[in-house]
Amino acid sequence: MTASSTYSLLRRLTAAFSTVAIVVFAMMGTFLYDSLSTELQRRDDIEIGGKLNQFLQMARDSGSNEAVRANADMFHEVLLSHPGVYLAIFDRRGAALVQHSDKSSVDLSSLAARNPTPLEPYTCEPFGIGRSRCIFAEEKLPSGEPVRVLLVRSANDRHSLLKSYRIAIWLAAAVGAALVGTLGYAVARRGLVPVKSIGRQTSRIEAHNLSERLNLRGGPIELQEIAVSVNRMLDRLEEAFRAEQRFVDDAGHELRTPITVIRGHLELMDDDPQSRA
Repeated sequence: MTASSTYSLLRRLTAAFSTVAIVVFAMMGTFLYDSLSTELQRRDDIEIGGKLNQFLQMARDSGSNEAVRANADMFHEVLLSHPGVYLAIFDRRGAALVQHSDKSSVDLSSLAARNPTPLEPYTCEPFGIGRSRCIFAEEKLPSGEPVRVLLVRSANDRHSLLKSYRIAIWLAAAVGAALVGTLGYAVARRGLVPVKSIGRQTSRIEAHNLSERLNLRGGPIELQEIAVSVNRMLDRLEEAFRAEQRFVDDAGHELRTPITVIRGHLELMDDDPQSRA
């Protein structure tokens, strides 16, 4: 096995723990982010929906377009405690009777001609405000004149909050992944202790002590199966070694008698003078 093909199981397990943690935390963060975004948008929709009903009633109470225009300050006062909410009331020709805005660059006239579903909040992007939630309704005044009441709720504060929340989620995911990786390293290192024990026990087994066996009592089942397989292999090796030793002993015994006889004859011949002559 070459050096390039080897790897650390401990490092791989640690990397796996960290990767899984990042994926899980990212999925949870995405779910929480979407949940928060949906809830904030729902609150914006509830806010402008409630204000729309209030302004429709105020327009009906005014009675006519001229009265609505004359009572513009009344509409402005209602929205003073609602920053980020913009109001526009248009007559049938699209001319603005009332426009409430805390920015001089905002003009809601471009939204007057649009015709989405009444009383249903929708995403819009008015000039000077940016991405927002809009809602409108049409009402016929007691004078018989129709008006369109439009409310816009800026999403800037919502997006700013979500941006901070998104950064916090990624930071928490990174820290969490680092902690899980550290704990995973400790757990994996402790879990690999039986593996090292197998290595130490195996290194002590040599030809002169083939009777020794691996002992993993209390260890994991997976490693116990490996230990059983290794012990069975050692049983076969020990039996083969014993068979070989018996063969060597038997062969030595069988050869010892003829050699002894030959040696005796040689000694007799050496002692016989005639054999020397």
